[in-house]
Amino acid sequence: MEVPSIEEIGEWLSRFPDSAMRGAGMGDLSIIKEWEKFTKRVPNRRIFIWSLNTDLQGYDYHP
Repeated sequence: MEVPSIEEIGEWLSRFPDSAMRGAGMGDLSIIKEWEKFTKRVPNRRIFIWSLNTDLQGYDYHP
């Protein structure tokens, strides 16, 4: 993971209330954001979040 920029943290904080209402914490949100960045950076590879957390298991990108 890269250290997020101030702008990224601001975006995370603006999305956090909706995320928290679904039961996902700030840690989950930061993992999802990194997954989104990787899918854009490496679009020709499968990228998934391996987790026992059911909220994160559905994040699986297939090119």
